[in-house]
Amino acid sequence: MGEFEPGDYSKSEYRGQDFSNANLMGSTFAGSDLRGASFNEANLSGVEFQGADLRGADMRNATLDAVDMTDAKIGYDENSDQITTFTGIEFTGEIVFTGISDIQNIKLCFQGEDLEEKNLDSRDLSNADFRHAKLYQTTFCNTDLRNADFRNADLRECDFEGANLEHANLDGADISGAKLSDANLTEVSLNNVEVLKSDLSEEDLLQGDIKWVPDENFDSFDMAGSNFEGIDLSGESFIDINLSNANLSNANLSEVSFDEVNLQDAKLNDANLAEANFNNVNLQDAVLNNANLSGAAFKNSNLQNTSLENTDISKSTMNDTVILKSNLRNSDLSMANLSGIIIQQTNFSNAILIETDFTQAQLLESNLTGADLRGSIFSATDIRGTYRGENEVMLEELRRSGAYVTTANFDGTNVVVTDGEIEVSGSVVASVKETSGFRSAYEPLAEAIVKKMKDDDIIY
Repeated sequence: MGEFEPGDYSKSEYRGQDFSNANLMGSTFAGSDLRGASFNEANLSGVEFQGADLRGADMRNATLDAVDMTDAKIGYDENSDQITTFTGIEFTGEIVFTGISDIQNIKLCFQGEDLEEKNLDSRDLSNADFRHAKLYQTTFCNTDLRNADFRNADLRECDFEGANLEHANLDGADISGAKLSDANLTEVSLNNVEVLKSDLSEEDLLQGDIKWVPDENFDSFDMAGSNFEGIDLSGESFIDINLSNANLSNANLSEVSFDEVNLQDAKLNDANLAEANFNNVNLQDAVLNNANLSGAAFKNSNLQNTSLENTDISKSTMNDTVILKSNLRNSDLSMANLSGIIIQQTNFSNAILIETDFTQAQLLESNLTGADLRGSIFSATDIRGTYRGENEVMLEELRRSGAYVTTANFDGTNVVVTDGEIEVSGSVVASVKETSGFRSAYEPLAEAIVKKMKDDDIIY
């Protein structure tokens, strides 16, 4: 209103007063009762509100450059049934909120605002609305941000050290380069976040006092579509996490424990997963090309349509795991233990399978063309439909490739080669003296016997 000009309005009663559009630059309202007052579109640059009661005040579209609200009361006013509203405000100078009280369960609105490079340390901004806000390099150290809404906000290089973000919503936010050391992120929502090069601890990312949940692990989070490219999460624990379609390329995930984690469609190209543990993990359609999985352990996991091309999987172990229609072309599985698992329609072309153990595995309809099979173990292995080049794999072919074959199933016929005798479908068909070279010498004989018995219609 035109009647109000810059001046001293301290320790006065202005309850419900309309200051809309007024130029109050440099004024002081210290200690005044401003409950329910309207400062809509007012110029409040440099105004002092120390100790003022601003509960229910309307600050929409006001200019608040360098305003001092030390010890002011902000929040709900029972008389006007309004809360202090900050929608559309301009912050071009530092705002002082020290000592603000009575704003529990009150939602301060900073939606879409430009708050870049501001100091919002040690404040109570719980329930605040920062949706789409520009907060680049803003500091929130030791600030209470419980239940705050940061959806789609620009949080690049923000400092949240020691902040309480419990139950906060950061869906779609960009927290690239942000510092979150000693922050409380209990039950925070992080869907589709960008976290490139974020600092999540004082030293090696998550090795500080991060409170994602109790025990400092990633438990029960939905991070679908999030971008963790290049992040260091080595040694961390992920339990019941949804990381479907997440980008973990070039991430350091060595010795990470994944338990009940959904990594469907996730991108893990060039990631370091050495000695990682995968328990009940869904890796369907995931891409792990050029990744390091040496020494990794898989249990009850799903690798369907998974791409592991040029990947180091050496010395890994797989238990109760299914590999279906996956691509392991040019990968290194030397000394890997794949015993007892189901592998079907999978591409091992040009893979290194030196001393790989396929004992009692079902290796069905898979491609071993160009694979290095020296010292690989096929004991009681079902290799029906598996081929090298255009031909189905036979015992002789495996032997010539340097594989160690004791039992194999092909064309529905079980052939057992042991020291002293050859068995076809449970019947001993040849016996010889035990010699150290028996297996290599008599596997071709077993193959020939099977062919002859089929020709004579003895077996089918």
